[in-house]
Amino acid sequence: MKSREDIILALVSEYGKNIKSFYNTKSNQSYETFWTLNRLTHYYNDLRSGKKETYNTERGEDGIFRLKK
Repeated sequence: MKSREDIILALVSEYGKNIKSFYNTKSNQSYETFWTLNRLTHYYNDLRSGKKETYNTERGEDGIFRLKK
């Protein structure tokens, strides 16, 4: 993934994240400065590796979060 937009689209399509969470809207003016390319990359990699939990995942016997089947 080469750009911020690519990572955001992957988070939306693979993990069901809300695209508005990563961009400024009238009610959340600070999020776009928070979600830098570096933070998005680490967040995406943590979700893929099972270090972070999302509502589409469940904890396995080994303690790693995986996508629900």
